[in-house]
Order: sequence, then C-alpha cells, then structure tokens
Amino acid sequence: MRIGSLLSDAGMWHGWLRLLTVRSQKRFMLSYQHSYHAGNFADVHKHSVLLLLLRALQAKEKPFFVLDAFAGRGLYQLGDAEAEKTGEYLQGIGRIWQKPSLPDSMSDYMQAVRNVNSDLKLKQYPGSPLLIRSMIREQDRMAVCELHPAEFDALRQILYSEKRVALHKRDAVGGMKAMLPPKERRGLLLLDPAYEVKQEYESVPAAVVDAYRHWREGIYAIWYPLLTAGNHEKLRASLKRSGIRKMLDSQLMVDTPESGGMYGSGMIIINPPWRLKDQLEELLPWLAARLAGSGSAPSGVRWLVPE
Repeated sequence: MRIGSLLSDAGMWHGWLRLLTVRSQKRFMLSYQHSYHAGNFADVHKHSVLLLLLRALQAKEKPFFVLDAFAGRGLYQLGDAEAEKTGEYLQGIGRIWQKPSLPDSMSDYMQAVRNVNSDLKLKQYPGSPLLIRSMIREQDRMAVCELHPAEFDALRQILYSEKRVALHKRDAVGGMKAMLPPKERRGLLLLDPAYEVKQEYESVPAAVVDAYRHWREGIYAIWYPLLTAGNHEKLRASLKRSGIRKMLDSQLMVDTPESGGMYGSGMIIINPPWRLKDQLEELLPWLAARLAGSGSAPSGVRWLVPE
C-alpha cells in the first residue's frame, strides 16, 4: 500500500526520475578517460591559450587565484595502452615537439612540456594542473576539482605536497560555488569538461553566468569541441545572449565540419588580457599549418561579444 501511494504521487515520482537521470549522467561522465586523448591537437590549442593567460596574470605582482574545475589526473603517460591505442598525441604535440623557431607565444607551453620529458624524448604530457602549477608564484594559489576517483588519486600523488594547491574531490559546479569569488579577486577559471553528456553545453554557460555575477574581475577560459553535431553552437549562443561583455572566441580547425568527428577546438575567453587577440592571431595560423589537414576550415580568433 505504501509503495502504491508513492508511485501514485506524480510529483514524487518525477523527482525520483530526475534523481536517477542525474545519477546515470554522473556515472557516464565518470567513465571518460582523458588518457586516450592527452596531447592531441585540442590539448595543444587549449593549453597554449591557458599559458598565455597565466603569463598575462604574472604581469602584476599582486597575487592571483586559478581554479581548474575539470582537472583530470595531471600527468599522462604517452606510452600507455590508452594513448597508444588512439595515437592522438602524434597528431598534436608530436608534430611540434621538436620544431625549431617556435613563436614567442608558444614558449611557456613548450617549456612546461619539456619539464616533464627530461631526456628530450616525448614520453609524458602534462595536464592543466601541472601547467598551472608551473606558472603560479609564491604569492599565488590554485585549486583543482576532480570527481573521478582514479583520476583524483593520481592527481593527489603528484600535487599532495604543494602548499599553494588545494585538491578537491568534487564536481566542478559545486567547487565554483564554494570557491568563487576568491579573496585575491584577480585570477582565472578554466572549464574544459568532456561534453560526454549533451546537457553540459547548457550547464557550462549557466555555471559561468552564475559565477560571473559574483566575480566580474576574473578571466574565464571555456573550452569546447567542434563536432559535426554542432552542439557547441548552443554553448556559444547561450554565452552570447548572457549579457556578459568582452568575450573572445579562438578556434583551431584541423578538418572539415563534414569529417564526422572532432574537426576543431574552440576556446572562449571572458575578460581576455589586452594583448591576447594579437597573440592568437600569430599563434593560430602557426598551429594550423602544422596540425591541420589541407582541406580544413580556416582557424581564427574573433570577438563573440565585444566590450
């Protein structure tokens, strides 16, 4: 009788359905392993931009704070079965690893990659937590969020002794609500989910808008994949109509939209440093010439929303 009354209560039944949906989505997201994709063209694009942003924050002595909301494991072994199975790093960092005459805008990024490959052989790739740690100073702080148990344990082994780093085994949105705005007021939020669940194209811009209400001074770096399905347009449209100003959109194309896979990498930057657009106008053609196919769409940087 009690079970029957529960099921007859439409509101409660709807609540249970919603809870089950959320739990199943979390399980699906926890199945994602970046080890298969570490060092690919999207990582090269995303992490090159990240290092430019961190270098810009260093221009002032005042401390800054960085929140890496989807941290991953921090360091990836390119000789492991996962990376070897896809070989994506060979079409990404592998193509520029030993290139001479790098543009100045690539110097910090390439140095950070070299730092984890001491014998000059490309064996490891640093994820965003290690890249950020390489750029923070004594007066700066960083925090990372990672929900996947195995990824978090691997990350903790690398960063457990770092006094400037706070590790949080929690979801990104919860971490953003808890840690933003930071006491430093200056800083950066990096958002680069896997987008394995389509709802993230809606939840990510919603989380950004909510964070921006409390932290207007921060730099926001939002990565997104360019896929044939075109779901990234929902994310771009949501941010564009949010009312937030000063949004730069950087896109690296390596294939055609008709390719059937991920044909490019996008990065939206809110409150970009004043020189960033010029730096990306130099960097993107250089990357495209080395990472893109001959029939790829043109890469470029443009204002999604001007000042």
